[in-house]
Amino acid sequence: MKLSFKIFLCCFCIAALFSCSSDDVIDMRENEVPSVSLSYDESLEHFGIMLSKAVSNDENVRKFVKNQVLMKIDNGYNIFYPVVKDKKVVDGTSFRQILMNYATDKKELLEIERNLPLLNIHMPQFDSVKVTSLDVKSDELPVLVNKKLFVKGELVDTIGDLEVPVFNVLVVTESSTIKKKTAGTRSNLALSLNDEFEYTDISFVPRRQETRSLLYDEDIVNDGFEDEEHRKYDIEKYHGKTLPVDSIDPRLVEAFKKSENTRCYTRCFMYYGLKNTSDKIDVNKHLDCQDCIYRFRLNENEFNFYESYQSDNNKYFGRNSITNKKWHLTRSDVLSRLKTGKTIDFLIHIIDTAFQDIAFSVQPEDVFNVSVSYSYTHPTMFRSSKHEYRINFANFKSKWYYPHEHGHDLRLGRWNVFNNAINKRIYFYFVPTKNGQEETITEEATVTCVNSNNVEVKINAELLKNISSSVGYSGSWGTTKTYTVKKEYKFRYKPLLRSDFYINYFDDYPISSIKDNNVIFNEPGGSGAVTFTIMPISNDFYNNKMKK
Repeated sequence: MKLSFKIFLCCFCIAALFSCSSDDVIDMRENEVPSVSLSYDESLEHFGIMLSKAVSNDENVRKFVKNQVLMKIDNGYNIFYPVVKDKKVVDGTSFRQILMNYATDKKELLEIERNLPLLNIHMPQFDSVKVTSLDVKSDELPVLVNKKLFVKGELVDTIGDLEVPVFNVLVVTESSTIKKKTAGTRSNLALSLNDEFEYTDISFVPRRQETRSLLYDEDIVNDGFEDEEHRKYDIEKYHGKTLPVDSIDPRLVEAFKKSENTRCYTRCFMYYGLKNTSDKIDVNKHLDCQDCIYRFRLNENEFNFYESYQSDNNKYFGRNSITNKKWHLTRSDVLSRLKTGKTIDFLIHIIDTAFQDIAFSVQPEDVFNVSVSYSYTHPTMFRSSKHEYRINFANFKSKWYYPHEHGHDLRLGRWNVFNNAINKRIYFYFVPTKNGQEETITEEATVTCVNSNNVEVKINAELLKNISSSVGYSGSWGTTKTYTVKKEYKFRYKPLLRSDFYINYFDDYPISSIKDNNVIFNEPGGSGAVTFTIMPISNDFYNNKMKK
């Protein structure tokens, strides 16, 4: 079935996008390459036909071509054939060997290589046509040579001087960004590609180290190329509910192991230094542990919520895009130029039998994985090269925020379960800065406490075996009391509640399991837009490890 393509008129010549001057190439060819039986244009066309047959007949070749294009050897979507030809495609077979299968005779490809020393395969990218969207499953990948369009080795169409294809296509030309080194000219090491070739300008030299800083994860690399999707985000320190065991207070790990068969013991073992379940608890013992909001994570769509409460002239990111000529910016440089320095302000209220308030501010890029897209425009006879960076507000991702790493102390105070409530109510507020009337908010929490009048100085930990949330504690202990506590707060601006939940001393044990030197946490339940990792931490660990 004949393939039909749509083509639209454009105000620039395709030759200016994809090729260098043929006169320059001819001069080079006459000086350095012996005469061959194929003309210059014939060499381009014969290679295009070979390439068209290869990409149509073999999905592995299409995958290889897409991967090599995305390597952006010259900061553009190009495959420089002299460098790529000997790379293996599949089963130890090189790209050149595969193309040789489609040559009319063994000398044809060799003559093309001699005739086209700068042979290049380019894949254009426009607003509506993305290189990353190339479907390698489809065997209809056109090849464009001198205005002729080939599919499966057959000529299917031609395009005019002012027409540009609006579909994925491979353009066969010679490189205008890479040249051969000459013996009579001293080579510039900064421009060197290898022993034989060098870049024509510093703007084409891939800034590999800086470009990698835009990656989401440096390990996500296919055959050595940087996946376009993963240059948008920061590398996260830890993912999911898992943390390395060596990042956790060893006293908590020890307490977890001792209470493995009875999880409600975990905090008692750590807070009171118990050795086993037969130990007695001294309620007056000095407690050197505190529960701590070790990290939290906002929902994916939270940024738009916060941004909507800012005035037009006071957004968290004041600019949507920036451009830079000549060189590639690092991700940190991009963000520093885009952001305004405005912080997101939060307020946490903790209620048990006492009250605690914690106010702190965060940078937007510290709580959200900011989506930054990058595009590069090649220089042509009509324009200079341009690196453009744009924030995609709809594609922000949430990421874990570690308060202690930013100088915030989010410890919840000492938690002596026999003098304080068994459960804590935690309110997490966003505080907007828009002008508004003073607000008074009343918070309340239903708390369960041990009736201190009935508690002896020594309490045998064996009593805790009877604790069960299904019978509400008081039925098991006979020494608890439940009541409601309230507190009023006055605010200059109305705070917006983003999360509201209880954490229970016994039921919400912090660790679910430890496997392969990784700790898996139980996150406290509740409604709202925030997920927390809360755990007890000794003062020694906080001062000696977390604050450093």
